[in-house]
Amino acid sequence: QSYLFSKGYNMSILYGDKGVGDEMDLVQECLDSKMDGVIWFSMVPEGNLEGLKLLKNHDIPVVMLDRGPAQIPYTLVSAYNLDGGYQMAKYLIELGHRRILFAASEIGFVAERDRMAGYKLALEEEGISYEERLVIKETLVNLDLMVERVKEFQVTAVQCVNDKVAFQVISRLEQEGYHVPEDISVTGFDNSVEAEYSRPRITTIDQPFEDMGRMAAKKLLKLLYGKQLKEI
Repeated sequence: QSYLFSKGYNMSILYGDKGVGDEMDLVQECLDSKMDGVIWFSMVPEGNLEGLKLLKNHDIPVVMLDRGPAQIPYTLVSAYNLDGGYQMAKYLIELGHRRILFAASEIGFVAERDRMAGYKLALEEEGISYEERLVIKETLVNLDLMVERVKEFQVTAVQCVNDKVAFQVISRLEQEGYHVPEDISVTGFDNSVEAEYSRPRITTIDQPFEDMGRMAAKKLLKLLYGKQLKEI
């Protein structure tokens, strides 16, 4: 927002959290308001493919944040999620963990798939067999299954796809009598505000959200004006 203001632009923040239909309403609001461009953090990018196509058909440039649909090309600003997943798994392996469960949320998201791919790559490098049953998809609705697999495979660490999942995993494990991190390690991803004040503290991957937002704004103006904005 501060970057766009410095370039003479105003920024409207449109927010919705009810899924595909809700985000399509926001797309229509962008069209009705004659927005020059859109920075889009989509909750359900695969389900909002038509919205992205609609904006492009109206020649409204779009920059996706963190994730986007796999079916069509798009401009994206994101952390290097594969490396983040890899670095976290390597960290756990270096601590001596060999039975590491990966707790996903929406594995259909590109960011989550990349984080899981990094996890698999780290296991492969260390000669640790990848076990499909140690990847729990939609963990927040499968917490009982997560606990079941922890017990079945004698898991010593849970690598969570983000901090939100990590907090829920810790809560559920503590209900089962586990102590974190004494009995089992749990890691996150994002370095959210909640992670800073969580008890117990969790190890997490930092995402430079402010830098990502600034880069998205720069990319959006480049899409609007191309090489005219040489100072960007």
